[in-house]
Amino acid sequence: MNTTAERIGACGLAASLLICSATSQAARPAKHQQTTGSVVPTVEVLQEIRAARRSKKGYHPGYGYSPLESLADYPVMTVNIVPAQPADFVVTINKTRYQAGEWKFRVVPGATSIIVTRLGREPCERSLEVTRSGPNAIGCQM
Repeated sequence: MNTTAERIGACGLAASLLICSATSQAARPAKHQQTTGSVVPTVEVLQEIRAARRSKKGYHPGYGYSPLESLADYPVMTVNIVPAQPADFVVTINKTRYQAGEWKFRVVPGATSIIVTRLGREPCERSLEVTRSGPNAIGCQM
């Protein structure tokens, strides 16, 4: 027979799997937007998450470790490129280049420097003060 604790554990596991599968499915962008739909975490976001997990600030005596920061805790910044196709543009955020065609990023709140380049076009340089409440978007005509 299953004990109550085993049933609660099984329900928790099932809920976790359901949440993970729902968050991994990205909505399709509209036809006028870029084709890649994933949100790319920036280098700064990954560094902050690693630092938070290495620190002891999430530890509570008697309870163990509490949930720490995750990607969902950071705001999304959107770079709207016109025309979006072909997806041969490269976005550089705070001097870090990302894969060609990426246009949605998880970023650390604060001052952000963005440069968008495309072969045969003038680079588009923007600065943005990223906030947690947004909207965090820039536009570039290329």
